Amino acid sequence: MDLTITLLNGEKHSLSVHTGNVVSLINQHFEVPIAMQKLKSNGQDIRSNVCVRITKPATIQISLNNVKPYDVMPAETVPQFKIKVYHVEQVPVDRQILLFGGRHNIFLTLRLRGG
Repeated sequence: MDLTITLLNGEKHSLSVHTGNVVSLINQHFEVPIAMQKLKSNGQDIRSNVCVRITKPATIQISLNNVKPYDVMPAETVPQFKIKVYHVEQVPVDRQILLFGGRHNIFLTLRLRGG
């Protein structure tokens, strides 16, 4: 079966479907993560015409030491955030200690080496 996929920007694409999940095939063909896809059939048979709405999760602004804001995605992990801090602050990841300061504040302290 052939699907005509219409993106919200008006672009139309054909996708040949034999078996399987439509969102997985859209993910493979267009490289759009499954979590970002919302399918709608516009009242027509979803087997022949599909509209794909691609959503992008909003970023959260986290303030580091109440000074510098960082844009963080909801799915971002602490190690990923530490790498982001490293690129800006030049503090090695293994020396960072991040402390939650309430709401959207994170405090960076340094792990000291020595004995």
